[in-house]
Amino acid sequence: MELKVLIGWALAVVLFFTLSSGKRNLYILLAYPALALMVGGACSYFSVLSKKWQTGTVVACASVMIMMGLVEAGLGFYRELPLNYLLFFPSAAVLLVGGGAALGVFAKTGLGRILILVFAGVFVAHYALVANLVFPALNTQKTPVDIVESVRPYSEAGETMIIYGTTSEIFPLYCNMKSRCAGDPEMLRQKMEDEQAGVIVFREKSWLELAPIFRRMKVVGECSIGHKKMVLVHFDLR
Repeated sequence: MELKVLIGWALAVVLFFTLSSGKRNLYILLAYPALALMVGGACSYFSVLSKKWQTGTVVACASVMIMMGLVEAGLGFYRELPLNYLLFFPSAAVLLVGGGAALGVFAKTGLGRILILVFAGVFVAHYALVANLVFPALNTQKTPVDIVESVRPYSEAGETMIIYGTTSEIFPLYCNMKSRCAGDPEMLRQKMEDEQAGVIVFREKSWLELAPIFRRMKVVGECSIGHKKMVLVHFDLR
């Protein structure tokens, strides 16, 4: 596959989701195969590079790792973060030590399989530490904790959450509730009749079209997801 095709593939994905108003890191997974092919293809050319280019390439890669480690360690000293700052130090240490180890291996054995394994091992270890230490600590900031707590009585009662006019399946996941979807007011009314009691989640802008249905509803929570303002109400027709 030609290099320009792979570059176009990766750039198209990254640029599209950069311009999009909704951003999540998993959206750019489609660019990873192209980037992996480019990296794999480049590895076969490393051995034919001159010593100067080999040294420059390794030093650049190791420098990026060390800079990432310094930035991450700096985050650890930023006490205003809404999580324990000590959680950043293990993954930062892996990058700093790994960058130095990569330079040492290159000086001793040159550009070869051992050096590639060092780079791969460092990033695997770094990702494992971030995924198991930093991300769980951020869950309380990313998850609408207040919403989960306000909905807990209805969740424990085995009631269902109805998602109206939006794609917000994350709410029943967070709240540990069964869910159903409704695309228009009549469908919503029917599902409310079927369930008799439960929670409805919808976008704030839907208030007007649903006002006749919600006269007897109790608002249990409001929050924002990106640019969307969400409302949760409880209904009980029994």
